[in-house]
Amino acid sequence: MLRINSLGVKFGSATILSDVSFQVSEKNCVSIIGANGAGKTTLLKTISGIVSNPTGTIEFQGENITGKRPDEIVKRGIAHCPEGRRVFPAMSVRENLELGGLVNRAETPRLIKEVCELFPRLGERIDQLAGTMSGGEQQMLAIARALMSSPKIVMFDEPSLGLAPNIVEEVGHIILDLKARGNTILLVEQNAFMAMSISDYTYVLENGEIKRHGPSAELLKDDYIRQAYLGI
Repeated sequence: MLRINSLGVKFGSATILSDVSFQVSEKNCVSIIGANGAGKTTLLKTISGIVSNPTGTIEFQGENITGKRPDEIVKRGIAHCPEGRRVFPAMSVRENLELGGLVNRAETPRLIKEVCELFPRLGERIDQLAGTMSGGEQQMLAIARALMSSPKIVMFDEPSLGLAPNIVEEVGHIILDLKARGNTILLVEQNAFMAMSISDYTYVLENGEIKRHGPSAELLKDDYIRQAYLGI
């Protein structure tokens, strides 16, 4: 479904991504793990069109979408759930969801009903200001807002960031549930154990380059991964 070929990104003289290649198959969950500063967020922003002028190519369902505007990429079926949730705090839950559904305005009422069935707490707080919600509730809202575009693939950037361990586990279950419903997932995470526990395949990004990759269950047993990312 998604194929990244020799992707490179520079900010001035600094190389952020170098010759990054990977793929995400339909209905799979693929994780990309790495430390802070590895280039994970830049990678997702580049796929989303927020970071422009990369080298290499980004292909989605066989189409080269490199250099497309963010709105064009969303319309093609790629949703981005950003790092730090980035909900609009002065707007209600409903208004945040409506913004996520701008590409599907005719379907907005139905989609709001669907995401509130998936996240009952959002339905209970539909008119509450997003900024008054807990971190876990805001993360649910960010995920629901991404789903409002009826995406073919959802990209998550550090969904566990800043959340309590029990909420991290809940977010993991939500992602698994989305996969079970047929969604394709690209998960970027610093929490390597969480990411590999719920994904089918994992790529390790270090200093802007893919250093290792393989089925997640196998990488969980890899001595280097266990020492460098799992603290074992």
